Amino acid sequence: EMELTPAQYEKLTCRGAALLKRLQDATMCALLADRATSKLQLYGAAGGVAKVAASLETELDVDEDVQEGSERQIPVIVGKGGANIKRLSAESGECLLDRTKMTVTLRGRRAKVAAGKALLEELIESLGVERELPLLAKQVPLLIGKGGATIKQLSADSGAEIAIRKEESLVRVRGAAAAVDDAVERIQRLLGASGGGKR
Repeated sequence: EMELTPAQYEKLTCRGAALLKRLQDATMCALLADRATSKLQLYGAAGGVAKVAASLETELDVDEDVQEGSERQIPVIVGKGGANIKRLSAESGECLLDRTKMTVTLRGRRAKVAAGKALLEELIESLGVERELPLLAKQVPLLIGKGGATIKQLSADSGAEIAIRKEESLVRVRGAAAAVDDAVERIQRLLGASGGGKR
């Protein structure tokens, strides 16, 4: 019995199950693929079963990885002129972006999918992290400062991008994890006396 990934099951049973039939004819073994359990059962002489298992290692060298994304990540995944999505396809074999479900699917040989996954993680990490802190109306001017001086200084000192969303009564902090943590700490210290800006 062998566990199959969805991509392996698809390859084994697609196009009229040609691969399944070819392996059965070549080894005189019975191969039963169960979609519900994603398992392949092999029946036959020990030598034939071993031969099928060895062939499947080569034939089913396929993988699929589905990552959930966010609206904010889409532009960096696509890249300028589609450069990043093309690179992801070249790395993994196939890269499908579903904007409706906000998912990225990588398909190809196992080693290539692993390489594509590493590249995708690298692209997403380049965006950094994002945190939001609630604000009271009276805290907005305190955080902005005269002519925007306070918020500019907070951003310069921490290295994070800081934006106040007045209509949502919050401050949004983006950047590398360490920079965001530093900025949040500075903002909370500044607003501490007014009783807001909690995590």
